[in-house]
Amino acid sequence: MIDGIPSFSGPNLALAQATVATLGVVIMIGVAFLDRPHRSTLLWSIAFLVAMTSSWGVVLAETVDSETMRRVALGALLGAPGFFWAGFRTLRGAPSRWWLAALLSVLSPIILVAAGATEAYSVAFRILFFLSAVFAFLLLVEWLRLPDRGDAVLYPLVVISVLNSALAAFVAIAGFVFPASSGDDLQFVRSVNQLGFIVYMVCALVSLVGFATRRERVVGPGERTPWEEFASGCRDRIARAARRGERSWALLVFRLDDEADVRDAVGVAGFDAVCESFAQEILVALPADADVAERRPGTVVVLVSRPEPVLRAALRGALGRVGRMENAGGMEIQVSASVGWVAVDPDSVAEGDVEALLDRAEAAAETASRAGGDRWERVGV
Repeated sequence: MIDGIPSFSGPNLALAQATVATLGVVIMIGVAFLDRPHRSTLLWSIAFLVAMTSSWGVVLAETVDSETMRRVALGALLGAPGFFWAGFRTLRGAPSRWWLAALLSVLSPIILVAAGATEAYSVAFRILFFLSAVFAFLLLVEWLRLPDRGDAVLYPLVVISVLNSALAAFVAIAGFVFPASSGDDLQFVRSVNQLGFIVYMVCALVSLVGFATRRERVVGPGERTPWEEFASGCRDRIARAARRGERSWALLVFRLDDEADVRDAVGVAGFDAVCESFAQEILVALPADADVAERRPGTVVVLVSRPEPVLRAALRGALGRVGRMENAGGMEIQVSASVGWVAVDPDSVAEGDVEALLDRAEAAAETASRAGGDRWERVGV
């Protein structure tokens, strides 16, 4: 299918790939890991180390014209996205499963070298490339589970992960529909893979370094983030409420209305000030025994036990205080908020499943926002 297409790979492209990977190692370790030492930044640094070592292996292979060395380097490179995925898993306290990425980096060179024949190598390379892209897809799944997934600095990595997954699926399908026909058949695929890798590394570097240095909730091994502490405390309180037969519990999600417009109006620094004032106003307006935590900038979650009339009065007070934040962060615009209110029956919440309640409360807040904002939407369990 691709015979006759001119190759644009070679020593220059391999050198550019190695240079980007080396820059990634220096910046990720020097700026991110040393400033925010954590399992996530460690695994992301390892990903760039694997990429750098493999890329220079490709450069050496191009220089001495060694196909075996080239296959070893390309195979080892395929495990790098897995370390990015493993790092994201640690952010929510899940086992990293880094060994899956390491296994792919070790087995891929062996398989590619052992393939030998052109047809076998073509099939093996496409399958292994697809498996590498599976990690990019799983990274998207982990991103969706992050409390602060709305941080725009992660968008470059998210977008390139989507494109990488789509490209791998296309390459795999094309390989079965149009089988390899010559020894040069995969040269174009290699070239696209090298160019794609350079773009992938740049996007990953921008996103991960920015995210790591801006993220205040990074914690050490064995510790939990404030959000994880909040979620665990909610589970415990709901479980105790069930044992005591208490019923007047509610989970509230406060969200700034028109968040993108507010961010554009005041800038990044101003938006941080707005979110800080937003959370403070909510904290002041609600009962002192309420559990309050910021899930992400502009979103505050509250677990509270109060009769419905009392809670309605507190919500009116909270929304009123938010509406008077005209000068927060030097703003020239008035802000408002929407609230998702879930009435919690502790007996009907299996093992205090806070995530399910949060999903319902988030959806209710979205409904209130679409209805014009500065209001609440109440739903039952």
